[in-house]
This record gives sequence, C-alpha cells and structure tokens, in this order.
Amino acid sequence: HRVHTNKQHYRYRPSAYGHKTPKTNERRMVSRQYLYEYFVVSTCTVILMATYGLAKNMQESRESSKPWYLRDIELGETVLLPFSPVTVFICVVSLLFMGGVIGSGSGGSKAKASHILVDEAGKDKLIRLKREIGTDYSMFQEAAKKHSKCPSGKSGGSLGTFGPGMMVPPFDKAVFDKESPVGAAIGPVQTQFGWHLLWIEERKLA
Repeated sequence: HRVHTNKQHYRYRPSAYGHKTPKTNERRMVSRQYLYEYFVVSTCTVILMATYGLAKNMQESRESSKPWYLRDIELGETVLLPFSPVTVFICVVSLLFMGGVIGSGSGGSKAKASHILVDEAGKDKLIRLKREIGTDYSMFQEAAKKHSKCPSGKSGGSLGTFGPGMMVPPFDKAVFDKESPVGAAIGPVQTQFGWHLLWIEERKLA
C-alpha cells in the first residue's frame, strides 16, 4: 500500500473536531456585551420611569391635600396655571392699593418748599434772619447758602416737591398748615435735627 505523505491531508482542522474558532468566540463576546448593555439600559429606563411616576403621584397627592384656594388653577383638563386663587387675590389687592396710592399722590396735597437749618443754639439767629428776609425769596436763598447746615443749603435750601408725611412731623405740620403763608419766611420750627426757617414756594391742599 502507498502511504500518503501529503501534509495537507493530515492538517489539523479545529472546526472539524468540534472546537471553536477565534471568530466564533469573538461573535459570542460581542453578543454578550450587547445583551449586557441592553440589560443595563432597560433597567435604568424602568427605574427612571418608576421614579417619575412616584414623584408625580406624590405631587398630585400633595396638591389634592391642599385647600382649593391654595391649589394651582386648572383650566379644563390640560391647562394648569402655576399660581393659586390666593396669589391672584393678593396681586389684585396690591394693584388696587398701588393705584390708590398713585392716585392720591397725584391728586392729594403737595408742596414745594425750602429751609435753612441751624443747630440748637441758632434759634435767635433764625428769628433775626426772618425779620431781615421778610418776603424776599432771593435773600432767603442767600441766607440758606451762608448759614444752613443742611446739604440743600448749596442750592438755596430747596427741598423740591413733597407730600404729607414725607418730612418729620413738626416740619410737615408747618408746611401743610393752611394758616402758614406761601411766599414768606415761616418759623423757626424745631425738629430733632435743629431749628428750621421755612419758605413755601408752592402748595396745593387736598
């Protein structure tokens, strides 16, 4: 008999004996990796959905436990406004109050005045200045620039326009007293800041 010496005939073939080739192992590793990633993603998705549902149920439970006037306003079944009837009420009242304040400010009492401020020992000086000034506003302004301790003295003592309650009570009372003349020196008036000599340029009483 002739013995075959062809090496190819006796070549070891792993696949023919049931062994796994490197390509088969690689495919299985990829498949396992895919399944692992799919499992992780699916598990995370389920956990997130469960957490969202629980949070939503808790929020709905809290909302339902509130009195109706503290709950967010619902319009139909789909629209939920992010504020309650109490919030709307407070806003309306605030707007009405602000409107009343603005309205009273524009139509109420107001005055435009100036003053000369001196310290506690300066009362006699203001009495003397009052006699000298009389009804001369330019002299009042010059005296304010020369003698007033208030920063407004640099502008002749002008305080601009203001309404009742915006100045200290004795000052406020003297300016808005209907007996106080407009266009003449008034005072001296004492406050916690010292003694004031006043001049009312304009005044409107409600």
